[in-house]
Amino acid sequence: MTARTRQRLVALAERLDELARHSMELWLDAGLDPLGGAHGFLDRSFRPQLDEDDAPRGPSGEVRGDQSLVQQARHLYAYALFAERRPGEARAAEFAHALHAHLVSAFERDGAFLHVRARDGRVRSQAVELYAQGFGIFALATYGRVFGVAESALRALRHFEALDARLHDAEHGGYDQRHDGSWLGFVSAPAGAAKCTNTHIHTLEALTALGRALPSATLVRERLLELATLMATRLPRDGGYLPLFFDTAWRPVGPERVSYGHDVETAWLLLDALDVLQTNGDLPSELGASARGAALGLVRHALRTGWDPVGGFFDHGIPEGASSPSTALGRDKVWWAQAEALPGLYRAFRLSGDEALVTRLEMVADFLSARSWDERFGGYYWSVDSAGRPLLPPLGRGDHKGELWKTPYHDVRACVLTVDWIREDA
Repeated sequence: MTARTRQRLVALAERLDELARHSMELWLDAGLDPLGGAHGFLDRSFRPQLDEDDAPRGPSGEVRGDQSLVQQARHLYAYALFAERRPGEARAAEFAHALHAHLVSAFERDGAFLHVRARDGRVRSQAVELYAQGFGIFALATYGRVFGVAESALRALRHFEALDARLHDAEHGGYDQRHDGSWLGFVSAPAGAAKCTNTHIHTLEALTALGRALPSATLVRERLLELATLMATRLPRDGGYLPLFFDTAWRPVGPERVSYGHDVETAWLLLDALDVLQTNGDLPSELGASARGAALGLVRHALRTGWDPVGGFFDHGIPEGASSPSTALGRDKVWWAQAEALPGLYRAFRLSGDEALVTRLEMVADFLSARSWDERFGGYYWSVDSAGRPLLPPLGRGDHKGELWKTPYHDVRACVLTVDWIREDA
C-alpha cells in the first residue's frame, strides 16, 4: 500500500465513522417502543407510526407497527456491535439489554422464535423460516459474546441445534427451504426451488457469530465449514456470481439473475467466516485459497456488470455467461447494497492490493452520504435513483426510515467494521 493510498483510507475511515455515529444517534433518539422492543415502523422523520388492525396486511399477516423477528434481532445485533466497538455511546448498551430481554420474553415459543407479532403481543405468524430463525440465533450469539452472557450464547446454540435437526440436508449440504412459505415476502421462488442463496449467506453469518461466541461447539464448527465450502466451491458460477435459487442438489433454477449487493455482501461474509474457521483451527488450506478466489470473483463480477458510474451498485441484473447479454435490470440504488459494498470492497482490496478498489470505496461513501442520505431528516432512504431521488411506491418502498426490513443492521455495522479494519491496517 502506498503512503498516498494509506492517507486516502485514513480520511475515508474518518468520514465513515462520522456517518455511522450520526446514523446510530438517529435510531437511539427515536427510542424503543414503550410496550417493548424496537418500533415496528418509523416515518421519514423517525417518528413511530401505526396502522389500525383492519388495515391491509403484509405477506406474514402484519400491519404497519408490528414487529418481526428479523427486525428485532437486527436491532439487537446493531446495538450490541456498536456498544462493543464504540463504547462511548452508553445508550447502545442500554438498548441492547432491553432488546435482548424482549427477544427472549416476547418471541421465543416452543423451542423456536415467533415470526411476526403485534406490539401488544398477539401472534401474527408463527412460521419457522430459516432466514428469520437464523437472525434470532445471530443476535443472541453476538449479544452473549459482547456482554459475556454465556446463557445467551447457549440459548442461541439450542435454537440452532433444533433448527439444524429440522432442516439440514445431510445428503447435499445446506438447509431445505421448501416449507419457508412466501420466501420472506420479497420474491417469489421459481418452480423447483428448494434453497435460496440469500438465506444461506445469512445462515453462514449466524454460524460465524455463533462460532465466535462458542468456539468449542462441534456442530457449529462442522456446519460453518460446510456452508463456507458450499459458498466457495459449489455455488459460484464461472462468471463469478451466485444464482439466486437452487434445487435440493444445488442446481440453479429459475431465470438467470444476479443480485449485485448480495454478491458483494457474500464476499466479505465468506472471508469473515474464514477468519473464525482459521481461529478455531478448522480451515483447510485448499478451502482458504478457494474462498479467497471466490470472494474476489464475486466483487469483480459485480463491478463489471452492476456498477453505477456515479458510484455504488444497481440492484440486480443478468450475469455474465447467461443466455442473454449481461446487463443491469433493476437500476434502483438500495441503501443496504451500498452499505454492504463498503466491507465487501475493502476486504477485496485487503486481499488483492488493487488500489482501484479504494477509488470505488470512496465513490460508494460519496453516494451514501450525498445521495442516499436524507438531508432534511437524516437517515437513509430505502432506495434512490442515480441522482439521489427517493423512489416512492410503486417504484420503491417509500421515504420512511424504519420498518420490518429496515434497521441499523446493514449500514451502521458496514461503516463501523470497515473503519476498524482500515485502522487496523493503516
